[in-house]
Amino acid sequence: MNRQERRAAQKAGGAAALGVPAAAPSGSAAMLAELGVEVHRHHLSGRLDEAESLCRRILTIDQGQVTTWHRLGIIAHQRQRHEEAVELIGKAIALNGREASAHFNIALAYVALGRQEAAATHYARAAALKPDYAEAHMNLGIILKGEGKLDEALSRYRQALAARPDYAEAHSNHGVALAVLGRLDEAVACYLRALSLKPQASDTHNNLGVALKQQGRLDEAVAHFGEALALKPDYAEAHVNLASALLAKADPFEALRHVLAALALNETVETKALFVRCVSNMRLASASDEIRQLIVRALVEPWERPRLLSTIGASLVKLDPVIADCLKRSCEAWPARLGASELFGEQGLAALSSDALLLALLAAAPICDIELERLLTAARFALLEIAVDATACAAADSGTLDFASALAQQCWVNEYVFDATDDELRLGQLLRQAVGEDLEHGYAVPPLAVAVAASYAPLHKFAGAAVLLERTVPACLDALLTQQLREPMEECSYAQAMPRLTGVEDGVSLLVQQQYEENPYPRWVRAAPAPRVVRVTDFMRQSYPLRPLDAFAKPDALDILVAGCGTGQHSIESARRFAGTRLLAVDLSLASLSYAQRKTREFGLTNIDYAQADILKLGGIGRSFDIIESSGVLHHLADPMAGWRVLVSLLRPGGLMRLGFYSEIARGSIVAARGFIADRGYGRSAHDIRRCRQELIASTDPVLFELRRMRDFYTTSDCRDLLFHVQEHRLTLPMIKAALAELGLDFLGFEIEEASLARFRARFPEKEALGDLDLWHVFETENPDTFAAMYQFWTQKSEAAPSVAG
Repeated sequence: MNRQERRAAQKAGGAAALGVPAAAPSGSAAMLAELGVEVHRHHLSGRLDEAESLCRRILTIDQGQVTTWHRLGIIAHQRQRHEEAVELIGKAIALNGREASAHFNIALAYVALGRQEAAATHYARAAALKPDYAEAHMNLGIILKGEGKLDEALSRYRQALAARPDYAEAHSNHGVALAVLGRLDEAVACYLRALSLKPQASDTHNNLGVALKQQGRLDEAVAHFGEALALKPDYAEAHVNLASALLAKADPFEALRHVLAALALNETVETKALFVRCVSNMRLASASDEIRQLIVRALVEPWERPRLLSTIGASLVKLDPVIADCLKRSCEAWPARLGASELFGEQGLAALSSDALLLALLAAAPICDIELERLLTAARFALLEIAVDATACAAADSGTLDFASALAQQCWVNEYVFDATDDELRLGQLLRQAVGEDLEHGYAVPPLAVAVAASYAPLHKFAGAAVLLERTVPACLDALLTQQLREPMEECSYAQAMPRLTGVEDGVSLLVQQQYEENPYPRWVRAAPAPRVVRVTDFMRQSYPLRPLDAFAKPDALDILVAGCGTGQHSIESARRFAGTRLLAVDLSLASLSYAQRKTREFGLTNIDYAQADILKLGGIGRSFDIIESSGVLHHLADPMAGWRVLVSLLRPGGLMRLGFYSEIARGSIVAARGFIADRGYGRSAHDIRRCRQELIASTDPVLFELRRMRDFYTTSDCRDLLFHVQEHRLTLPMIKAALAELGLDFLGFEIEEASLARFRARFPEKEALGDLDLWHVFETENPDTFAAMYQFWTQKSEAAPSVAG
């Protein structure tokens, strides 16, 4: 009913025509006014029961009391009865829809119910009825910002500030929207203005710290995060942000202190991941039970890629005094193998089998520590001697089986990279043969014999192993059966049904394909947890706030191509991170694709399609993409530029491309190792890789010694990719700069550790320096390890990019 209709209804029948009882007789007006004063007094004093009771009494007298319906709704909202608040304030609006405050308060209730669209409608109505209603403009701006409508949000914040120039919260929220757009200088100015009006605002100190950190002003950022925590010691987000800034300042131990505080207050996905980043490169001389337990959880749940915990995990395991004694004995005897009694002593095997951290680490990630690798290699041989002795095997306790099963899982994870003597291999072959024959004949097989045999070769290659799936086995052995039987069988079915998008004919492509069929790369067990879902534009603006990025949005899903997806770890992470995307992930290797398909099904993802294809032939598939990712792939082609041109031809104008290339400067030790391998005539077989690793480990050459620091040195597929690849090109930043100019790609920025980024900013403080590849080349020359992993960076295709197909 509109206003004109309402007036007519009132003339015709008063309140009764509006669907409510007629107003109270005029004699009651004084009493209603007195009750209204009492309601206001009680409400103002926080006596909600009394205020609510009086409101309901008023409405029994006169249900046309707009103010009373409104106040009753406010009380319901204060008591968290938001649905009731919407109903009550809605009655007030039905009686008089021109009360701006009623629209504002019903919007608050809708926000509490998560109904943002309804809230936005009423905030907009309140602002229209009262153009200087600063709070309505600001709250509408918050909703618009949450919907990604940043320009509209900024307009509302400006209207709020025009009405109330001293509105500190509006200044702060204005800064938040500007920061999302990458307009950091303006955002900082807004935050500073807000703090001049309200110095005790912990949220504003925190937000200012975030913007300053994005600008590389780490000391100032740390100071403001500290101010936020001084004002609000239990501010979990400020602890997280301070820890991140301290990590960028290369102070992981102080960062860890704040991460632990944040975890105690609120365990979030982001906080858990930050914990892993803090500890990932630590080698501790001592550790609390709390740290140890958190690392076990981080491995098992997991909190990040488990491999990131391999260094600290190994260092903590080695702190156990009994295990340390075993380590000492195994390393002193190396390369000789010790028997079980000599290696373990009276307590050693029990210490290994009862160490929750060691068992979690063995099952989840490669062991990246030479001393611990040697202990585990010796332990495997000691267990082999037990397993081939029927009496000793039958007498083994459950702890021994737990450890043997975890060790077999480790050997699967590292693809049997541990050293083995010829005699040991022969004994292992005899055990495999005996286990296989017993299974084929349906005989019972001791669980320990199965676990130890599986530490020398995968179970799916054993004759008759499938029968184990029909038997009841201990839980630790069942996990091993899943890893080495069920999952490989599942992958086999995927390989048979995998679409072939293009043929593979290029000579180098065929060699690369063969390598990854033999060693799918990388082998991984657990993915990082699903990240917070974000729009691609928001992710890029947050990651590269100082670089211009045109609006990147479509009404339908974005199309992403992952060219060279390997075993799917990165494609799965992208599919889980970016909102509204469809992925096509291609690779040469069916074995890698099948592994990726299995892991994708494991996570329940439906927005990734896998197919076998050669990058060099993708130009003929008749598709184009908004984003193309190809990291660590093009440098394995015979001609990297040829493949790069094909990918650029598939990228839509304005599209984004993420790339990864080996650095010529950073791979000095790799080049030296490849020369070492060639001089000694090593081939690319798993046997040669194992033998060569031992010679490299024994080398006293300081350049070759650097290999020990690389996590890729500790599995067969990683080591093959690192040192034995059939084709490798290395680039320099001047080469990449020239290629980008030729291909019509604009450089947006590197994916790089924050500590390295901070050092670059200290060396080149100018804002524009981050996008200057010439300055990055100077920095890399001065700091050769900067891109030890790879150059990984994002680019954007110019709208007027030249055609580069062919």
